[in-house]
Amino acid sequence: MENKAKEFVGAWCKVLRRIVTDVEAGSVELADGGFLVRAKALLGTTTTGATG
Repeated sequence: MENKAKEFVGAWCKVLRRIVTDVEAGSVELADGGFLVRAKALLGTTTTGATG
């Protein structure tokens, strides 16, 4: 069961990374700028001026 949990978390990390990358590239806008901050915090990255 532990392996499935790691796979699940890994898959969500990929999704969050993609969202952060797309927002920072200007390809995606988020209605809730707080989501970007929370996503970066979960990924352990620093925040930039991007707000989505």
